[in-house]
Amino acid sequence: MVVRGAVSCAIPYTPNLSSVVALLVVSMISFGTQFSGSIMTVNYEMDPANSAVVVGIMNSVGQTSGFINPLLMALITGIDKQTPEYAAVYERRWSYFYLLNAGIALAAIVGVVVAWLMKPSEWRKHSLLEV
Repeated sequence: MVVRGAVSCAIPYTPNLSSVVALLVVSMISFGTQFSGSIMTVNYEMDPANSAVVVGIMNSVGQTSGFINPLLMALITGIDKQTPEYAAVYERRWSYFYLLNAGIALAAIVGVVVAWLMKPSEWRKHSLLEV
């Protein structure tokens, strides 16, 4: 997530299209690597008895960006083509959109770090896990 946030911050300031494409490729590679590790086993470690429910809730929340992000993009970047200095205003609005995405990624990172720093409570043992 850190790489994706950094890439989202860097995209508005890149000078050409090939730099943007390279940054997006790096972002997607870093996104893909998070699923090759233990990201899905965290739910099982948190609450073994209800891990399927936790995965379902986390996926539901995570997939909301699939319809909220395009709506935000249309809202932020929507501009009349007859506007004076259309290209500059359009580019500035796209910068706002990417910076908003970077802020959301940063908030997610801060949330994970805060949750990691909190003292874990006692987890109840599930009867199937006892040996």
